Amino acid sequence: MKSILLLFTAAFLVSTASAQIKLVPLTIAGPKPADATKYLKKPIKEWVGANGHWEPLDKNNKEAALAGFSFSDIYCTKQHKTCVETSASVIPNVGLQVVTDHNEYDIIKWDEEGLTARYVGGSCKIAHTLEIDFKTGSVILTDAPTKVDPEMAFCPKSSFSYQLMEGDAFTVVEPKGKD
Repeated sequence: MKSILLLFTAAFLVSTASAQIKLVPLTIAGPKPADATKYLKKPIKEWVGANGHWEPLDKNNKEAALAGFSFSDIYCTKQHKTCVETSASVIPNVGLQVVTDHNEYDIIKWDEEGLTARYVGGSCKIAHTLEIDFKTGSVILTDAPTKVDPEMAFCPKSSFSYQLMEGDAFTVVEPKGKD
């Protein structure tokens, strides 16, 4: 949650003083995948959660690239059979725009290996499938069209997978310059 607040603060600073502060993607060598099980005792019985930013598994596929900078927080409970993802993104759209999102996934499998949760949403009816591996802590999201409608040319026609990575996807820097 702290990172989401940082994201909103950064977006506000950028929008109010764009000449002085800018967002820069982090380029730390080898960001680590998020570990949803790092602090949990195994076997995982009741809940699991993770946070970080999404990166496409196929970094060479420009269609899979994400717009802007984002941060997601995911929390799953076995009792309620749901995973909830809250996210905030700063995207370039006539300046910078802050977009928040709240997604609820229905857990369709929870066993000693991990969990699978899914929701279908949006005008394109994309199936979003969240998988958390309880052995490695890995968090993978696959977005796949449920149908291809020729009248909705803007909808994706193939699937894309993303891995949740530790840390924020951006940092705020004050450019050096004219004094």
